[in-house]
Amino acid sequence: MIIVGNKETTKIIDNNIEYKYEISKELLMENVGFRLLEYINTNHETYLVVCGFGNNGGDGYVLARLLNTLGKDVIIFKIENDNYTTECSINMNRCKKLKIPIIKDIKELDFYLQKVDIVIDAIFGVGLDRELNSDITTVIKKINYYKSIQNYIIYSIDVPSGLNDEGNIYNACIIADKTLSIMTYKKAFLNYNSLKYTGNIKVIDKIVIPNNLLNDYSNIYLIIKSDIKEMEIKRKIDTNKSDYGKLYLICGSKKYEGAGYLATSAAVKTGCGYTYILSDINGVINKIPEAIKVGEIEELKNATTIAMGSGVDFNDDLYQIFEEHKKNKNFILDAGAINCKLNFENSKNVLITPHTGEFSKLSGYSLEEINKDPIRCILNYSQNHNINILLKGKNTYITDGSNIYVIDTGNPYMANAGMGDVLTGIISSLSTQGYDLISAAIIGSYLHGYIADKLKEKQYIINATDILNNISEYLSELFK
Repeated sequence: MIIVGNKETTKIIDNNIEYKYEISKELLMENVGFRLLEYINTNHETYLVVCGFGNNGGDGYVLARLLNTLGKDVIIFKIENDNYTTECSINMNRCKKLKIPIIKDIKELDFYLQKVDIVIDAIFGVGLDRELNSDITTVIKKINYYKSIQNYIIYSIDVPSGLNDEGNIYNACIIADKTLSIMTYKKAFLNYNSLKYTGNIKVIDKIVIPNNLLNDYSNIYLIIKSDIKEMEIKRKIDTNKSDYGKLYLICGSKKYEGAGYLATSAAVKTGCGYTYILSDINGVINKIPEAIKVGEIEELKNATTIAMGSGVDFNDDLYQIFEEHKKNKNFILDAGAINCKLNFENSKNVLITPHTGEFSKLSGYSLEEINKDPIRCILNYSQNHNINILLKGKNTYITDGSNIYVIDTGNPYMANAGMGDVLTGIISSLSTQGYDLISAAIIGSYLHGYIADKLKEKQYIINATDILNNISEYLSELFK
């Protein structure tokens, strides 16, 4: 997992590296430069490094020096200021001693922007909290303008200059092709508004201290592909269907027949031992031979996990089932089950899976509040009600009240009906097989979006049935 941080996180990490681990800022900066170099395309000849006056600028000067050692044609554009940080000044002077050209005239910048292959933005790092002055605004606008003409590649170090801690911009912002984020994935990147500026984001980690030590500095984690493999519960050779649990689904209705089919099919294809449908209103059993029809509510006492809500309107049975079993069964609640105002207090074995509209009605937070800071909203609600939450959206946010897990797989070409039903089936099935609710939610959400991303490579629109038909193949790929 990659930790998600902001300017405060960065400050704490830097201070601990210096004082707790006795590694100077200068040595840290040198190590950052070497790690950055690994992710810069060095197959080109001409590089323009635009350096600010803080430690982000210092990183830029180190990188310029390292590119120079490779024999590259390097030009530095210097942002003038009266208050350079110590480390920035040290590395600027090293570049001067190596006679790397350093320019500061805006007209010279115009000239070189028409000559270079790569532009490296090292003006501001994380934590910009003020409007840009007119000179820096002009520099940023020129870099973006000439990019449209010259088609050079722009790398931003840490964050695109002009992006603030909330993921919004001031009066200008670098539009990067690639952002090389140092040590943490920045919380600003979770703001949809930032996507225009960041380009492809790569977290540059393993700098000076082991990655696992970074976990002490944040409770927000970005899930990456390798995390899914590490969470796998391997199947033993001497097992049978009874070892993979009993899932009871309360889903579908006359109005929403497809919801029941999709949730049940997804559960079956994800691999739980037994899949039961409590109320087969629409004859789903006839379409899914692996599913088993349940006649009486009393049979729910045999369940490992109960999933309810996909395509279901509120009724007294839902309330009764939840109240009777919420203390001793795992519950996955979606759609109709979320909207029927169940008593969620002290329900640590319950996972609710709302989208932002449903969560707004449930929690009382406005859509504006949720969209601005989804992490704060779901964390507060989870802590206040002692419940697990999966908030659906472009990014998926999952919390147990202590940690936040962010899933960034998925794309807008999967935005159509039935997706939530498939997700409910996948997560419910994983829970039934022995995964705890948070692990089931993480794996299921990542898989759901991962399938869509893979299918996007060969088709335009992805619908729920497309996800359904590819669950087993891509779950295998993630676990391998």
